[in-house]
Amino acid sequence: MVTDEFVLPKVEQVAVIVKDLEATAAYLSSTLGIEPFRISERSGPVTVGGKPATAKRRLGIAKMGGIDLELIQGLEPGTPYYNFINGRGEGLQHIRFAPVPDLNKTVAYLEGKGFKL
Repeated sequence: MVTDEFVLPKVEQVAVIVKDLEATAAYLSSTLGIEPFRISERSGPVTVGGKPATAKRRLGIAKMGGIDLELIQGLEPGTPYYNFINGRGEGLQHIRFAPVPDLNKTVAYLEGKGFKL
């Protein structure tokens, strides 16, 4: 049951880890009309579990209504995205919300509800 004690801001982005970025983008385009995907390759620092790491990855971003749909394909063994796909398979990696007025209060609330942040 949702109460008015706490309201999350609007969703800005949904990110999904995929095995094959081009195949997934083509499938989503042909079946659901989600396009165009802006595809790029990036390498650089990321934070995983509060610790710094480096990850080479390919990204495909398309608008889905007012939300960015981000497809992520890990490119190097040992990187967070590559490990995600090998350990869990394809799936939801993160949801990004609009900025919140009080980050500490938001984190405390979500952790109190059992979310791991």
